[in-house]
Amino acid sequence: MHELRPVPDGHGGMTESTAFYEVHRRLKKLVVQAHYRGCPCTNVNFTVKGLINAGASKYIIELKDKATGVIEKITVEQYFKRKYNLSLTYPDLPMVEMTKKGIVYPMEYLTIHGLHKYPWKLNEYQTSQMIKYAAARPADRLNQSTSPRKC
Repeated sequence: MHELRPVPDGHGGMTESTAFYEVHRRLKKLVVQAHYRGCPCTNVNFTVKGLINAGASKYIIELKDKATGVIEKITVEQYFKRKYNLSLTYPDLPMVEMTKKGIVYPMEYLTIHGLHKYPWKLNEYQTSQMIKYAAARPADRLNQSTSPRKC
């Protein structure tokens, strides 16, 4: 999470970290669902378009009052506090933009659902672990999955 935060660009401003670009690239087309207390769209699948390099404490949305028609500009953090009485644990994490126009969510309220293929190449350690697991006899694999695992 800390590696996703903006880094100084050397000119007095801030820019995206290399980890931000990597996560942004790997999250594209991932199917997620929003989960939080009072969520109006439970069990609705969203496809990730990418990350937005602004946290919920800084990302401003326009909220229109249906009764008066007045448009108010508030942060996503303020919106969740006001509408759902929820305080974000990580308000500085990047926002996640969905393919449906204008839909953004704080990263901490999204969960990955369903089975997704992993289209990225595994690193050397991951490859060796996968081969060791696949080469084990089924009985050994079953015994290994029931015993406590070492991290």
